[in-house]
Amino acid sequence: MVLTYDLKSQRNLMATLIKRSESQYHNISDLYYYVLSMNALNLRLPQRIYEIIADYCIESLKDLPNTVKYLLLLSALNISYDKDFYLSYLNRCQSGDGGYGFLPGSTSFLENVCYALRAYQNLQFPPKHTDKIFAFIQRCQGRRGGLGRKDITLPTIKSTSHALESLSILRTFEVK
Repeated sequence: MVLTYDLKSQRNLMATLIKRSESQYHNISDLYYYVLSMNALNLRLPQRIYEIIADYCIESLKDLPNTVKYLLLLSALNISYDKDFYLSYLNRCQSGDGGYGFLPGSTSFLENVCYALRAYQNLQFPPKHTDKIFAFIQRCQGRRGGLGRKDITLPTIKSTSHALESLSILRTFEVK
């Protein structure tokens, strides 16, 4: 059985709620989810959002997830960016164990692997050391099947979801 949900009847209510909160979107994560929501509802973004994102100071981004969200925002809004800057940043965030840290040189976590792979996919550029990335994901798997943030953490549905998305993205980079 295929279940579908029609957002049309709720579209205006959701749009009103989202637009009412526009002034509260101050950080990249809020802006990212705001743009995703507006796009999902097929609503036009206010010009102010383009200006905020285009003028955002990249040096204020604190970690890999926010840097990737910013990159994805730039792409979604067709704002130009320096592809080499992002590729270099991603490469610096990859650890020797194949995973990715929140910052260059920091401990790897599974959610950062997922963010990094989203960025590589967006940049249409394969990551380095895909075999090590795959091995890192495998090491995060618990004895009963789920995956944790690292190899020594308990599995969670969130980490398992990050792993499944990561594996799906990795598959797109396989040589055919």
